[in-house]
Amino acid sequence: MPTTAPSGRTRGANRRLAWRPLQRSTRVAILGALLATIFYQVFLLNPAYRGPLWL
Repeated sequence: MPTTAPSGRTRGANRRLAWRPLQRSTRVAILGALLATIFYQVFLLNPAYRGPLWL
């Protein structure tokens, strides 16, 4: 069983690769939430979908 530690170069590369999917999925989640918010704001501002004013 080898007892040598992996070199710093491969260890750092593996660490960077491990974080990439999390960052990408976070970006996708934030973008989706932003698009949903924009769509909902446009929906709320559209007079055709407004209810009675007393509500």
